[in-house]
Formats: sequence, C-alpha cells, structure tokens
Amino acid sequence: MLIIRPLAPGLLEAWKTLNRRRTDFANGFAYPVRTAFIEEALEVNDLPPPDNAPPFIEARGAYSRRTWIGPGRRWIDPVAEKQGAVLGMEAGLSTLESERAENSGEDWEDVLHQRLASVPCMPRSST
Repeated sequence: MLIIRPLAPGLLEAWKTLNRRRTDFANGFAYPVRTAFIEEALEVNDLPPPDNAPPFIEARGAYSRRTWIGPGRRWIDPVAEKQGAVLGMEAGLSTLESERAENSGEDWEDVLHQRLASVPCMPRSST
C-alpha cells in the first residue's frame, strides 16, 4: 500500500483520460452503430416495436437510450474507497448504478439480483 499511495494522483489522472476516451468512443462509435442496428432491426421487423409505440424516426432518442458501462477503475485503497462510496450513496451524491459502473464495470441490476439470490445461502453469524 505504501508503494501505491504516491502513485494515486497519477493513476487518477490517467483514469480521467481513459474515462474521457471511453465516453468519446461510446458517443462517437458505439452509440451510432447501436442506433443504426436498432433502426434496421425495426425496419425489417426483426425487432417488432411495442404496441402503440411511435415510429423510430419520431422517437429515436427513446429507442436508442443507453448507458455505456465499460471496464471499471478498480480500487487504489479498497477500504477507504468503499466507505466513500457508501457515504456518497447515503448522502444522495451518488447512486448504486454509478458506483458499480465506475468501480467494477458491472451492471448494478445484475449485481443486485445476484446478491438477492446469494444472501439466503450465506451462513448467519452467531453475534
């Protein structure tokens, strides 16, 4: 841990750069490709729209809305950063979605479903 601490500011700056590039990739490439895929799938009826849904051209944003998660940042100081994440969520400054995406690259709903399934299987503490 003593070796990593002096590197932390540099690692955080590198993460900001990578995050910006990830956002640029998502908005400049992944989003347009996904939008074109959805538009074509609707056009050839491979993906039938919901009943009473507006045409794609009128509701392009609604059909194409997405969040690009990408890989997570991982932890420099796991205990402090997890405590900070909990405090941020409790104070309303962050969400489970953003914390899971940023720190592990996981979808929060998948994690929550897995947690709900695994909690009953966990041994109870005797305290």
